[in-house]
Amino acid sequence: RDYEEYKVRVNALVAKAQKTPDEGWTMQDGTPWPGNNTRDHPGMIQ
Repeated sequence: RDYEEYKVRVNALVAKAQKTPDEGWTMQDGTPWPGNNTRDHPGMIQ
């Protein structure tokens, strides 16, 4: 029973994490997350 509740909680966290906010990710201090722009990926080009 505890395991079932745990699974539900983890699945809810995963679903929440996969939903990208419309304005993109922001850090806790409000600055935009680097690499927010999907058309601009300098970190992926190595």
